[in-house]
Amino acid sequence: MIGTPKQVSAEVRCRSGGTTKTIRVDGGATTATIPAGTFTEGTGQIQIAITTTAGGAAESDWITVNNTDETGTAIAVSPRGVRVDGDTNQTFSWDYDSPTGTPQTKAELQVSYDGGGKWQALVTAQGDVRQTTVSAGTLEAGVAAWRVRCFNSDGNPGEYSAAAYIIVAQKPLPPSYVTTNARPRLSVEWASVNQQGYQVRVISTGQLVFDSGTVFGLEKQLTLPEFLQDGGFTAQVRIIDKQGLWSDWVSIDGSVQNVPAEPISASTAKRRFGVSVEWTTEGEYRAFYLLRDGIPIGKAGAEAREWTDWAANGKHWYTVRGVKDDGYYTDSNAVVGITSVPYGAICKWGDFTNWMVLKLHEDGPFVHSEKRAAGIEYVQYAGRALPVAYETGWKTVSHTVEYTVRQKAEWDALKALEGQTVLYKDYRGDRVIGTLESVEAEHSKRINFNLTIQETDVQERIAYD
Repeated sequence: MIGTPKQVSAEVRCRSGGTTKTIRVDGGATTATIPAGTFTEGTGQIQIAITTTAGGAAESDWITVNNTDETGTAIAVSPRGVRVDGDTNQTFSWDYDSPTGTPQTKAELQVSYDGGGKWQALVTAQGDVRQTTVSAGTLEAGVAAWRVRCFNSDGNPGEYSAAAYIIVAQKPLPPSYVTTNARPRLSVEWASVNQQGYQVRVISTGQLVFDSGTVFGLEKQLTLPEFLQDGGFTAQVRIIDKQGLWSDWVSIDGSVQNVPAEPISASTAKRRFGVSVEWTTEGEYRAFYLLRDGIPIGKAGAEAREWTDWAANGKHWYTVRGVKDDGYYTDSNAVVGITSVPYGAICKWGDFTNWMVLKLHEDGPFVHSEKRAAGIEYVQYAGRALPVAYETGWKTVSHTVEYTVRQKAEWDALKALEGQTVLYKDYRGDRVIGTLESVEAEHSKRINFNLTIQETDVQERIAYD
């Protein structure tokens, strides 16, 4: 309003603990700064007195003020409800709500790995910040909860925020050590924590000679199923944890040198539809293994000196391997064994002394037909007239043989093999192992029949104990 008196000066009177201090303000300024230490207690009073151009004075009431800051509310923002990589730096952020509008002076973060039962310090951030970095490797793998509290301008902490949950994905520590027995039958041993499975590989002469693949379990020792050749090798081990994460590989180098014992002398002899391998030795061995063309197919005890291979057909090389308890072995001389079948023959797999001889075929030489099929899946796609073929990796192989029998007893014996795993051999050198899937016959003066055998994955190779 025209003529309203204007402020010429002012006084800010501060009263605390029975003492009053006055702060003078010249001119028309309407703000003043109260020096630190003016209020010696948590609360005080302020009064404003002004002098106007009209020569008059005016005073306000005494206003009670609070010199103590209130604590604010902290809110955990990120990360929350997500999977984080514990092997990289992670940024944690939060919000701070102060009822007085004052800034945060510090924030403390805690973490719990048991659902909030026990908390431990994670990181402290100084100043008025809303995020901080947690270094790689700080967080433990698994489910974790974290929370934050903030300190007000007086340095007093507020309450912790509600917990935010995360999943920490962190590859496990690699095995702390790996050792081997450096024997031809190599054993690998290691120490680890948080293991739920493992993988062992062995490399020799630059080639991968063994790979266990993923093996789930807590075992920390593995013996290779085969003997290593003499020379250097590298054994590698890694573990997998409950989150399905792999550790780094740990490697150890070594060398193998077999120490043969007393010599073994081997020979072969023909058997009906089989070949017998015989041997002599003056040494004492824990067991003997029979190798056909370098593959172990049979085992004999310490006192045995003969073993018969019924499954082979034709010419093969045989070696007798004597194994000691100390992991060393001795190989015999390699000998040739020849299995000859004068006609055709079939038996139940495993019952190699009960052969049925197939001699006749009414229309001339017997017939053996073979049908092979690759596993192919065909998929039709929109806009394409013809399907796209995908190979599954599975194969089917079936054989049909035609013979003739004269006696009903022979026919009954063949029918009894239906649905059984059988071994079929003939003088042409063919050999089939599989399921006798079907039996068909034409009954006249004689019984002309055909057998369909579906090849199955029967493993002849055996493992070393």
